[in-house]
Amino acid sequence: MSDLAKQQENGTKGEARTQAFLLDEFWVLRRSVDVDGADYLVQIQADTTEELEARQYSIQPFGVVQSKFFEGRNEVRLKRDTRSKATCRDPNFLFLFTPMTTAASMYTTSSPRQRL
Repeated sequence: MSDLAKQQENGTKGEARTQAFLLDEFWVLRRSVDVDGADYLVQIQADTTEELEARQYSIQPFGVVQSKFFEGRNEVRLKRDTRSKATCRDPNFLFLFTPMTTAASMYTTSSPRQRL
């Protein structure tokens, strides 16, 4: 398999596992374009119709999620420094996955809320 095909396959695996994990707790919006490393935008679920109606006139804060899948000794590359105050979104999450041959692993990290 070519490097490009393997990269595409791994990207799809990482995004699918991230989405499956997030769907239990959040509303998940998939971006049609991977801009600045953001694969998904997440929103806290509303429990009632009244809660949804109360939100309709306010801007909802979204969490920004980036997902990666790696196997063997593959290097994981991020499109930007998630720790930098100048580029950090509020909040930003990174999910890293490994293959499920013996036991799958998931690693997560997040950036703290910061005011610039």
